[in-house]
Amino acid sequence: MFKSAYQRSLFRIFLLAGALPLFICVILILSVFRISSDANTDRAGQSRIGSMTRAVSSFTTQSETALNRVVSDPLITSALEQHAPASTEIYHVLYSALNDIPSSPDISVYDSGGVLLYTTGEGKPGERLPTDWGLLFSARDKDRVVFRRISPYDSVQRSCMEIACPAKSGGSVLGYAVIEVSDACLSGLLADLTAETDYMLLDPMWNEIHASPFLKEADTAKLLRSSLLHPGSSDTLLDDYRLFISRDENSGFISVLCMARPLSDHTARILYAVALFSILLCLFLCLLFSVRLSNQVSKPVRSLNEAMAQVEQGNLDVQLEETGTDELSLLSAHFGRMTGRLKSNINSSIRQQQELGETKMRMMQAQLNPHFLYNTLDTMKWLAKIHHVPEISTISANLADILRSSISADEFVPLRDELKILERYVEIQKIRFPDKFEYRTQIDDETLDLLIPKLMLQPLVENAIIHGFEDGSSGEITVSSKLAGDLLVLEVRDTGCGISEEMKQSFLSARSDAGEHSRGHLGLHNVDAILRLNYGEEHGLRITDACPGTCIRAELPVEKLKKNTDREQ
Repeated sequence: MFKSAYQRSLFRIFLLAGALPLFICVILILSVFRISSDANTDRAGQSRIGSMTRAVSSFTTQSETALNRVVSDPLITSALEQHAPASTEIYHVLYSALNDIPSSPDISVYDSGGVLLYTTGEGKPGERLPTDWGLLFSARDKDRVVFRRISPYDSVQRSCMEIACPAKSGGSVLGYAVIEVSDACLSGLLADLTAETDYMLLDPMWNEIHASPFLKEADTAKLLRSSLLHPGSSDTLLDDYRLFISRDENSGFISVLCMARPLSDHTARILYAVALFSILLCLFLCLLFSVRLSNQVSKPVRSLNEAMAQVEQGNLDVQLEETGTDELSLLSAHFGRMTGRLKSNINSSIRQQQELGETKMRMMQAQLNPHFLYNTLDTMKWLAKIHHVPEISTISANLADILRSSISADEFVPLRDELKILERYVEIQKIRFPDKFEYRTQIDDETLDLLIPKLMLQPLVENAIIHGFEDGSSGEITVSSKLAGDLLVLEVRDTGCGISEEMKQSFLSARSDAGEHSRGHLGLHNVDAILRLNYGEEHGLRITDACPGTCIRAELPVEKLKKNTDREQ
């Protein structure tokens, strides 16, 4: 019944839905491709039009600065007042003003009547520009720098754009400074920014100032004006190309960038036709192979269903036989590996819970009655002060601080607090073992606020004091912290007699055997277990030879430490 029903269902799926997902995928892929291509074109176009607009704005601003510099120069003002002939000093002022402007435009100086006096370009002294209309009239009327494209009605047409500024003295116009910008100048300014694209520069009335050959021949400025005046109109250029438009607020000039659409309507229709043909072919193949495939998949599916039923009943030892290299056989193999890993994870979880429970039990057993001990130590401290025994007072006070920290509810504490408690412990041990060791720290300030497990460093230092100098020698114990990439590295290093290979192997074997502890190293085992439970198996303690002495190292992930900090806050 299962085989028959499954084959009938599979046969209907091939016939009724085999081509539909492919059809939807093809349509979605083509649509996503078109949208993605248009989006990429938009991003590239926006970036380039922004660069072009900034270049035009920078050019006009620099030109404005140069003109103001020329009309305010005392030598130019004096020459305009006296109609002085051209001199080296005057041309030095003109060329100096052009130094900061890219693409090397030309600059000219006219008198109040519009007669050309000095120029760095091709103009001849004596040529005249009208002052009652056009560029000079606008500069005088607006009393500021004006930007203007060359009109077909201008008498002098050596450039495509002009920038003019009046020179005044005592409220009267002495003359005009004019920058003439040629097509070659604008091409040099915009060539690198518009590589492999077509561009155009328009005046505020959408009249062409400068354009690449393609847009000039297509009369794009006229098409844009027509599109603005008649929004319903359409043109092949505007349909097949993406236009990006931006305005320079300073000069009013409009930058236009033209980029071809990655996928035109004609190309899209061809792709959709190819997709439809592919779908019809796929449907034919589905009809051809559906019967054969239904027979090939029914047996592996049935076996997989039976295996899953056994897993539901708790049998994780079930395995499927790999009969081939097809997808269903690979699925059976993955299913077998999945059940194996699931079983391993369950066993590992049980082992970790047992180890965590045993660690907590050992910690509880190590605590007699914290409050009773704290009160007793406080009494000992005051008795020592009364009887003038400072060592006992110091030991009592420090041990009280350590006890207070141990009974606190916080599982994690800042490194700076851990170091304070460690100093209390070291002070007690120095009283117990005078001149046996020197205690030093090498702590990076950026690690002081990171949270670490409470009382993590004290067992490591205790191990160094007890086992590092058990041969009667003396030396140093150094505690250090630093950041190494995304890890907090903590080290406790001593210069004592060193750890034997037998002791290291004993520690490693105790780690691998749940419930077993390295003899004489219970503190190390507890710290190692807490680190591995909180941060993962790879972040346990590492013990190495320091030559001389021993180094115990812990590497904790900073990301988890910061999460602990956020949780505490």
